Amino acid sequence: MLRKAFKQAVLWGYMLRNPCDAVARPKPGRKAIRFFTAEETNQLFTAARGDRLHALYLLAVSSGLRQGELFGLKWRDVDWNVGAVAVQRTIDDLKGTLSVGEPEDRERSTSS
Repeated sequence: MLRKAFKQAVLWGYMLRNPCDAVARPKPGRKAIRFFTAEETNQLFTAARGDRLHALYLLAVSSGLRQGELFGLKWRDVDWNVGAVAVQRTIDDLKGTLSVGEPEDRERSTSS
């Protein structure tokens, strides 16, 4: 916001240059990933029992799939004979619009 304000001041002739142009933007830090404890996992499964998405919660916790990969799954992606799920697509929310794309790693699948 400060950069934009100084840019406008330069355009209006109040300043010769934007002092923010000489400053590198800080890089956002990575958030630490916190995993569920065994007790928290059991609480989740207990709370989700009977919910229509119970199987999705089980798969999410046990497979490590990303949210977009989970939402992109179709029944034909499940191989019941070998107990595996093939990730064929992802679904992402881009500013309120859903988009279907390819997963980052085409070889990614999970087995039970």
